[in-house]
Amino acid sequence: MSDDDTRSDSSESAANLPLSRRGALAALGTGLGGLLAGTGAASAQEGTNGSGNQPWYDWGADVDAGENALTNLGSLSMAGGDASISELTGTNLSVTDGTLNASGGTPGSIHVVTEYPGETLDQKVDNVLAALPEGDDIPNQQPGHRIVIPAPDPEDPAAADGLPAWRVESPMTIGNNTGKLVFDMGWTLIYATDTIESFFVIGPDEKTENITLNGGMFYAKENLERSFVDIQGLGHGHLSRMYLQNLEGRNTVPAGVRLADYHGSSELTVHDTEVTGCTDAFLAEHGSDDVPYGPAFDLDIYNWRGGGGEHSIRIDGGATINLDSVQCGGHPLQSVSESIVKLENSVTSVRKVSIQNVRERHNAMEYHSGVTVADVTDGEGDRHDGVYIQNVDCYNAEVGTDLEYVTHFDQQNVRPAPAVSDDADGSTRWFDDGVERHRTDEAHAFHAGDDEASLVVDGADARVPGAGDGVVLTTPDGSARYRVRVDNDGSLVTEQVDDE
Repeated sequence: MSDDDTRSDSSESAANLPLSRRGALAALGTGLGGLLAGTGAASAQEGTNGSGNQPWYDWGADVDAGENALTNLGSLSMAGGDASISELTGTNLSVTDGTLNASGGTPGSIHVVTEYPGETLDQKVDNVLAALPEGDDIPNQQPGHRIVIPAPDPEDPAAADGLPAWRVESPMTIGNNTGKLVFDMGWTLIYATDTIESFFVIGPDEKTENITLNGGMFYAKENLERSFVDIQGLGHGHLSRMYLQNLEGRNTVPAGVRLADYHGSSELTVHDTEVTGCTDAFLAEHGSDDVPYGPAFDLDIYNWRGGGGEHSIRIDGGATINLDSVQCGGHPLQSVSESIVKLENSVTSVRKVSIQNVRERHNAMEYHSGVTVADVTDGEGDRHDGVYIQNVDCYNAEVGTDLEYVTHFDQQNVRPAPAVSDDADGSTRWFDDGVERHRTDEAHAFHAGDDEASLVVDGADARVPGAGDGVVLTTPDGSARYRVRVDNDGSLVTEQVDDE
């Protein structure tokens, strides 16, 4: 290595100290922004123990390390002179046309939409999906890919009117059995700037598997013809932390999330999501008569806030459904006008349903109930079977729950008082003016230990089962106990019984 006479002995000894890989890359990163411009310069730390000042030394000649490492370089810049740099040692470093490139920092399975062409976000996503590699042993793209949608540069042509928000003018369609994808959107703003069917359409041609939509703040102005998210055929799907808002008017978007059964959708989980301005914030409806179990098959919804129309959640048939923490809001675009949750049976009923913690956040208008289990077939359809409801607090509703056409149900902690049809079969517990009331539509049997029922209560009488049995009563002072029973001739018999 040659340099001018300004080099000191201390810097020469410091040159024997190794430079870490991170330090070398940092040095290259700061000095190689423009590889073909600048003057050669380096700094060496004074002293061999890492202490003291860090003076700069100007090198006015070429540097030849003779295959030895350059160490303790605070910064480094290079000038190619008449020739471009063509090669640089490093497993992830390369030079193309004089530009230094580093590879391997981001896995190939992560795709950022800003790196793909497109005049709208939907065009960029289409280009991402088209670029996904084909799988070796499965008839779709390789699994495990993540599509990241960050906020756009306002100057990007796909940005909405110079805002840090994306424009969408056609549905982003996930089909052709493209499965096992994760869309990460954070709190990115995404606008429908044209009349479209939906933002996302999943599984329009055949059932797809393992699609996750995570995040995103989606906005529409009465220009969605069907829904924000339209699920037509999906297995093992997840929707989380989404915000779906119709900015103008109630009932102007049919649904926030629409779940249909065109290709047998199942195993859908939705949580921490909010919808405003939709007739049905969540809608599960029939799309095909070929699917026997209904659209909501293995459906789980947790921490859901939705309104702006008739219902927060409306489910028309399905089985094994869990709804927990469902609310409607106080603003007109978040309120409901009929029921917060409604279960219907136009083709098939709902079975095995658990509904917990249904509440209003002061609804802005009158509405019917917190939960309605309805018959929309005038008695011709299947009866709902197995509906379990707990903790419904809807102070401004007409009734807490309205169970019309259901067998084998149980509900408790309901406000205001529930309405139960005469042909419904189940058990209800609620408070009425400080009194806990319990209603069953069949008999009520009380058991002690492993014995047969010791007391049975039905709509006609109270009975103690067993021949010759009766009710045992204790005297006011507690000194004696008497059995009261009826003899065979109908006479009332009172007899003292031992404590045993």
